[in-house]
Amino acid sequence: MKKFLSYLQGFSLVSLSLILVGSPIYGQDDPINLIVKGKQTPTDVEPFVENSRTLVPVRALSEALGFQVDWKADKNQVNLTKGDKKLIFTLGDKRLKVQEGKTTKEITMDVPAKAVKNRTFIPARTVAEAYGEKVDWNGPMRTVFIGEKSFPTLDKEKLAKMTKRDYPEIGLSLYLPEGFDEAISTRFNIENNAYEFFTKDRNELIASIGRTHNYSFSTIVLTEVLKYDQGYFTEVNYASDLPYGPESEKAYKEKEKLFQEALATVQFVDNLKEEEKYVAYINSLDKEAGKINLNPGEFISINNVKRRTDLMLGPPALGPNVYDDKEEEVSFDLAKDCKFYLREEKGMVTAAHEVSYEAFEKEMAGRKLKPPFWVQFDGEKVVELVEIYINPNAK
Repeated sequence: MKKFLSYLQGFSLVSLSLILVGSPIYGQDDPINLIVKGKQTPTDVEPFVENSRTLVPVRALSEALGFQVDWKADKNQVNLTKGDKKLIFTLGDKRLKVQEGKTTKEITMDVPAKAVKNRTFIPARTVAEAYGEKVDWNGPMRTVFIGEKSFPTLDKEKLAKMTKRDYPEIGLSLYLPEGFDEAISTRFNIENNAYEFFTKDRNELIASIGRTHNYSFSTIVLTEVLKYDQGYFTEVNYASDLPYGPESEKAYKEKEKLFQEALATVQFVDNLKEEEKYVAYINSLDKEAGKINLNPGEFISINNVKRRTDLMLGPPALGPNVYDDKEEEVSFDLAKDCKFYLREEKGMVTAAHEVSYEAFEKEMAGRKLKPPFWVQFDGEKVVELVEIYINPNAK
């Protein structure tokens, strides 16, 4: 392993540019995403930034937080009410009145409430803090986080009948209800740093729980943010557009309910699992001799998600880049019980599945382009090879 680490220290940045590990780039004109208490909050008119302040539609935000919204047309005024708390805005006025019980205070906002496209907009931070909610702005993702997802109080008697399961790579634990393991299979997807949950009978994706940095799938698929802290997302991504019929839909919903029962018991832990893998291309391997020749790319630590948020390889139209420089090749020992994973389609899901060495060798021999792999070491020996990505046209 020391040999490999010293090799990587001398590996050039030019060579590493063949493998891009980073966050998508968002521009000033990209839409602003609003996450309230962990849930995506759609708005019929997009939020926008003015004078370095993010303005959001008052009705979408307030209703997501449980406030009743009343528009007083004669006063150009918006009243928000929840219990004994009341917030009062006037269009064009920077003053915000906050009434709570018999107490009234006035807050001066940086930007006044204003009407845009027949919708009233308010500065997200000032107002959310007046609501008593935490506010975060993720600039690279152009996302406003207001409030945190709340979880039900855990019933000790109920938990005693459930099975605790740790998911150390993403820093959390779940309690699984009876019948969970019989109905749902779980796999760790190192590409997305996420645990994926599938139906066992049809291999349909129910959801995945992942942890990443400055990258959320919330603008792409249905997402629930379990936790957000200083650029780190722990989120659930749900499947969509599953091709099931009326009979299989009922079975799918039953398994989905088991997943939701487990999700309600989530507990976060600080001691994330330390595990190191490497991106590399295989030039040749000989299981009988116990040798493998690699072109190593990038060192990756699973819980250092700042360095491995999402793996992107080469221009999408061209597929993965390929190392062809034999001078970069390094030889390593291959463990006798080394595990091999190829991306295969099983049921409705294409993912990395364990295969025999013979199947692995045959597949590699028929490839026009060599795919990249996550390479796991145990000391000096390679103990696991997981295919990261294949170009569908490369075989």
